[in-house]
Amino acid sequence: MLLTPKEVHEHRFIMNCISVRLDPEFRVLCVIGKLSTGDSLDMCPHDETAIIANDATVKDMEGAAVAYVADLLRTPAIFLKAVTDIVDGDRPTTEEFLENLAAVTAALDQAATRVVDFINGKNPLEL
Repeated sequence: MLLTPKEVHEHRFIMNCISVRLDPEFRVLCVIGKLSTGDSLDMCPHDETAIIANDATVKDMEGAAVAYVADLLRTPAIFLKAVTDIVDGDRPTTEEFLENLAAVTAALDQAATRVVDFINGKNPLEL
């Protein structure tokens, strides 16, 4: 799919990803799922509808740009996402972000190492 930059901004991409996050009990989870994109940190009704309709796991703002360039270059891409705020939580996003940043960063580091070890030397069709 080739999109103009304006279409990239307006389009809601759904991509496969590995999501590293803390669950509501603050346990680190590593989930393989779909990544949805939007243009804000907040969860608007349109974003929620897109996530539910596409069985996505998490929302991300930057992934669409990476997916767009990878598609233009016909290059496979794998996304690793550290989720620091739980949108459906009852606390302010900034507060959750700061509290969870260290834990999910450490978990993402471990997940990235395992993913790189797994894909190293493999053809994309083998993944």
